[in-house]
Amino acid sequence: FDPYCIYNVDETGLTTVQKPVKLLAGKGSKQVGKITSAERGTLVTVCCASNVIGNSIPPLFIFPRVKFHDYMIKEGSPGCVGFANSSGWMNSDIFIEWIKHFVMYSNSSHESPVLLLLDSHKSYISVRALDLAIQNGITMLSFPPHYTHKLQPLDRTVFGPLKIFYNAACDNWMVTNPRPMTIYDIVSIVREPCTKAFSPSNIQRGFQVAGIEPFNPEIFKDDEYLPSSVTDRAAPNVVNTILVEPEMTVAHVDGMEPEMPVVHHETSFSNKVSPRIASLLSPEVLKPYPKASARKRSVKSRRLKARILTDTSIKNEIPSWNYFESGHGRGALDANGGSVKRKADQLVNMGCDHPDAESL
Repeated sequence: FDPYCIYNVDETGLTTVQKPVKLLAGKGSKQVGKITSAERGTLVTVCCASNVIGNSIPPLFIFPRVKFHDYMIKEGSPGCVGFANSSGWMNSDIFIEWIKHFVMYSNSSHESPVLLLLDSHKSYISVRALDLAIQNGITMLSFPPHYTHKLQPLDRTVFGPLKIFYNAACDNWMVTNPRPMTIYDIVSIVREPCTKAFSPSNIQRGFQVAGIEPFNPEIFKDDEYLPSSVTDRAAPNVVNTILVEPEMTVAHVDGMEPEMPVVHHETSFSNKVSPRIASLLSPEVLKPYPKASARKRSVKSRRLKARILTDTSIKNEIPSWNYFESGHGRGALDANGGSVKRKADQLVNMGCDHPDAESL
């Protein structure tokens, strides 16, 4: 793929309660503060995409509402779109609408295919979304799990500056507007911070430090692959250390039979520690870090890995409940109030030729 055909899509959250920037105050000041709308804010999700050469797709906003109205994005960036979801998060239905939005601005097709890099979130993986991507020449490649903080270009160099610029813009808005900030003000406030954060230099730097463009498989050092040592869990098969009891020796005296045996305990520490032993001891040996207990997993989840989601063999491996659910992962109900997933599993066990299978 050419550099202008490689895109990365990711999400971040914008809240109505900003994190105030640092203040300048006199030494010894007792009370130094900034105005915020509330103690805890409401989250609005924004979905963004950029390519290697620094171009960006207009953002998509997800509001924590049941119905969407056009006035919610009235003062937003040119070309931005909005949708509503009760949780304010991305789901498979909204992601399908985002793919349509992406195709409109990227001009992807079978004659001009594009590569879309994304994480393995369940809202991205649905049969309808993959079919729509294949029809428009989009190859979807997922990142390995638990490593997106290193491989996501937008996470590396764009979302950090975006939050800084957004917090500063919220501080200025609170000074000039004598009312609390609402979710409908976020779109207009974040317009200028998006322009500053999504600069070509920031975007290009993100693909560079992630080793995507220019391609560099040796971009990460060996120490970056090491697991954490503080809360690392114990191995399943732990070899118990066998403690050897101290030997008992009896002291014999000429002409006398000892009434009680004299016990000499062999101690590992003495008043004077040899330099060799002292050099081997460390604070971690004397007082180890606390270890997390073994995690109990009642439900076996499928293992995720980096893969081409739009590949036919991968698409066929998607669980059958993705055909029937709307992307929330659980709790989908049919018209009669029954569980769609349970009914789908029953029909799959019965066979595809069951007459009720066509109704679903």
